[in-house]
Amino acid sequence: MLALWVRRDPRTNLLGSTIDAVTGQWMDMTSGVGAGIDSFYEYLCVLEKSHLFAVAFAFAVAFAFTVAVAVAVAFAFAFAF
Repeated sequence: MLALWVRRDPRTNLLGSTIDAVTGQWMDMTSGVGAGIDSFYEYLCVLEKSHLFAVAFAFAVAFAFTVAVAVAVAFAFAFAF
């Protein structure tokens, strides 16, 4: 889990959705909370009493910020015309 976390996007702290298991390179940097990628975060919640809880918290903050920015941009765009 930590090997994935260290490969997160340095600007957003989010993980991609597909990684090459041999090279460790992201094949798809698209992120979200849908099927597939959500399992990583579900495991982090189960491990809340471990050091990985800090990883889960950092993701939650990054995801909330990303959603807030997306909503703000959508509203700005919607009312711009």
